[in-house]
Amino acid sequence: MNNTRRMLAAVCILAASFAGGGLSHWLLSAGEARAQEAGHPKYVRATDLYIVDKNTETVRSVINVSDDGTMSFTVRDKNGRSRFTLESNRASGHPELKLLDANGRTRAKLVTLSDGRPVMHLLGESGRSAVQLSVEGAPRIALTDKSGAVRADLSLDAGGSASLTIYDAGGKELWKAPPPPEAIAAADSAEDY
Repeated sequence: MNNTRRMLAAVCILAASFAGGGLSHWLLSAGEARAQEAGHPKYVRATDLYIVDKNTETVRSVINVSDDGTMSFTVRDKNGRSRFTLESNRASGHPELKLLDANGRTRAKLVTLSDGRPVMHLLGESGRSAVQLSVEGAPRIALTDKSGAVRADLSLDAGGSASLTIYDAGGKELWKAPPPPEAIAAADSAEDY
């Protein structure tokens, strides 16, 4: 009888194993089939989303919302270094697009000001804006020195007339072309004598 009981126990264990395996397969595959029949979910709710390289598991992209409510989207290179970010500016909430070099320094930035005007900054080695391109009613390009002071300004007025102004380090106008109308009038009156 002892052998009969052992045999019966072994058969019961084997039958239970097959039944459990079959049941779990049916439940899991049925759930997968139901998910496929329902289509894609309408939304995914998360505070952070990391997209990783399928071969190396290196994080290649991050979407997150920080504790202060700032939303950001970052794209990283194959080594995991941030190279591109799109975020809402922490202070103003306006969108800001940044291109970063291999050392993580911002080298180009596109922002919108509170009045909606776009401004593009090309940054030098110091991290300060070296070239600014903006639209203030008309296009403007400003070149800045290492301290951030505008030294040259090329712009169009609302009528489409171009001007170029050169400044010293303190912001004093050194030269302008074409000269302001009052300077032209003064030169004309000096020629009359």
